[in-house]
Amino acid sequence: TVVDPWLLSQFAANPGDPDDAEKNPYPIDADMVGNGVPYAILTTLVNQDLFGGPPEPKFEYLGGFFYDPRADSTVGGSGGQRWNSPATWEYTCNPVVVAYNSLRGISWDGQWLFGLQGTAPARLPLDSWFAGMNACDALREKAAGGFEPMYRCGGLVAVDSEPAAFLEELLKPCNARFAEVGGYMKIRVGMSGAAVMSFTD
Repeated sequence: TVVDPWLLSQFAANPGDPDDAEKNPYPIDADMVGNGVPYAILTTLVNQDLFGGPPEPKFEYLGGFFYDPRADSTVGGSGGQRWNSPATWEYTCNPVVVAYNSLRGISWDGQWLFGLQGTAPARLPLDSWFAGMNACDALREKAAGGFEPMYRCGGLVAVDSEPAAFLEELLKPCNARFAEVGGYMKIRVGMSGAAVMSFTD
């Protein structure tokens, strides 16, 4: 909601150099807030004799919010999330939740953005999808102690990429498969189940 006070104190009077903004950055003023934009402030002291320039950092941050039908009490889940109210959605790293949203179509500010368009929710039977989502969230013990979800995902996706190719990559972390049966799209997650019948000749 306000400009970073340290940046303002250090660079408010900076003249700026359009030819070398790295060494002489533009001035920071009180209007440079960046509403709705994730950012990091990184301060470094670099010995030019030892290094060719400042470090080139990479940052890992939480992704977008997605609708999880398990948290929607109007469709058989439990909670206040609603498909038509993105403000109720939450961050997730569950690959099946992300796949479900992609198959229904992801919108931003009321405009379609990515995934399929106009998929009827009835075509994605929730008993199958709930089972897949739960399988991803099942806890497994970490070697260092504690627990973490069995299957997770993360990444940066260009909105002009093919949804089918995206879904294929998305299902790899949880060894999932789609099956379209009579117009219904179901999902299977994890290793194959144990045999339920055997016979000999």
